[in-house]
Amino acid sequence: MKQLNPKNIRPETALDRILKAWLANKIDELRQDDKNLLERMEEIDRRIKAGYVVEEPRIASLTGSPYIHTFKRPFRKKELAEWVMQRFKVSSRQAYADIDASNHFFLNTVSRDEKEFAKGVYIEWGEEMMARAHSEGDHRAAAAFFKELNKMRGFDKQDSDIFDLSKWQPEEPVLIDDPTVLGFPALEEDEEVIKARLLKSFKADFIEKLSEDAEEIDEEEDDPDA
Repeated sequence: MKQLNPKNIRPETALDRILKAWLANKIDELRQDDKNLLERMEEIDRRIKAGYVVEEPRIASLTGSPYIHTFKRPFRKKELAEWVMQRFKVSSRQAYADIDASNHFFLNTVSRDEKEFAKGVYIEWGEEMMARAHSEGDHRAAAAFFKELNKMRGFDKQDSDIFDLSKWQPEEPVLIDDPTVLGFPALEEDEEVIKARLLKSFKADFIEKLSEDAEEIDEEEDDPDA
């Protein structure tokens, strides 16, 4: 039996403390550093879902008047890091660490892995772009979005046959006390003799295991690096 050393104990991280407080609805009891980290993670998560607004100067084809065309797209990590640095006055290293912490924390909270989470975000984006294209009369683009969304949701594939558990009839087990019925030879020894032999074997194994554990403890106590 090995002794537990302090070096083998995993220290509690800020994300561990925040997650415990989050699940217990005790955010107010967090220390200020953890509250600040949680605030940054929440802002980053909202920013990712809101998207990056792109502004492009354009000229109207009919009137020739200039105008600003805007649209949204997903944030690039560098753009998001620059926003975090400006918004919270933190270093570049801290900004990237906060982005990774936000992704890790909120993915765990909603019980999804990164791929499934990203898939859900892309579907939301696709639905918004499809609706916008349809509202602007671009039915070809709307149809293209509709087709791709069906693929992402798996609607283009046939559902596999799923077994209906309500129709399952489990077989009732048949209990027997004669092994010869199943083709096994019957034991000729008395039942009490068999029990005594098994108990003796069990005691021997138990004593041997205790002896091995004691030797391991002695070795660790003699080891100066332990």
